[in-house]
Amino acid sequence: YLTQSSKWIHFGLGTADEIDRVVVSWPGGKREAFTELSADRHYRLVEGSGKAEPWTTSCIRTGS
Repeated sequence: YLTQSSKWIHFGLGTADEIDRVVVSWPGGKREAFTELSADRHYRLVEGSGKAEPWTTSCIRTGS
């Protein structure tokens, strides 16, 4: 009750230090490409934004 699956997706890149692009197929059927991504980083991908936002720990909510 009142639970959901994690929205985190982890990609193994081996020794690569850059990512050419990530293409997301959104639930509504649209596809969107995100570029200029670095390995070993976290990003927030927002549908329709066209840009991957760097994700920092200050963005993570804590319980209380």
